[in-house]
Amino acid sequence: MSLATGHVKGISAFGGAKVAKRDVEERMKVGVAQLAEKICYDARYLLAQLPANLECSRRIVLSGGGSMIKGMKKAVEENLGVKVLVPSSPIFSNVRGFYKIGLRLYG
Repeated sequence: MSLATGHVKGISAFGGAKVAKRDVEERMKVGVAQLAEKICYDARYLLAQLPANLECSRRIVLSGGGSMIKGMKKAVEENLGVKVLVPSSPIFSNVRGFYKIGLRLYG
């Protein structure tokens, strides 16, 4: 199956209708924007819970598999108005972070 066209040997994967690459790309943009909006809503809520005297930088680390979705980093940056960093291996970055916390807490 071609993700660009939604076709498998001439048969459409989208209910029998032929789908152009630009249509799939547009659907992806809409999906990414919706997901980024949800992520940013939760991020704003969490940031609002931080103590007022805690000094925060204007950067956010976006980790996990979702950070690898084309356009996600840019969508989050635009939605929050901050610099977004994506680790070189975002899928395992949470595991590495919790491992480091565990080492500090339990040696």
